[in-house]
Amino acid sequence: MLFSNELNYWVIKKNAKKYLLLRMGAPYQSPSQNLKKNISQRSGKFLKNVRVPTETIVLKVFSRRLRL
Repeated sequence: MLFSNELNYWVIKKNAKKYLLLRMGAPYQSPSQNLKKNISQRSGKFLKNVRVPTETIVLKVFSRRLRL
């Protein structure tokens, strides 16, 4: 169990990281957003290995990015 000062430390650290990323111009992504991005990238690689026509790959990747 975390004490209040430890909890405050982790909250401040998380907010500082988010603030720095926004200042640098990088979009801040939560872990769940990163997971969705990794899944969509892996599925795109899988489609390339199966030798699906490139139009289908582009359509699949583009439609997945719109949902994110």
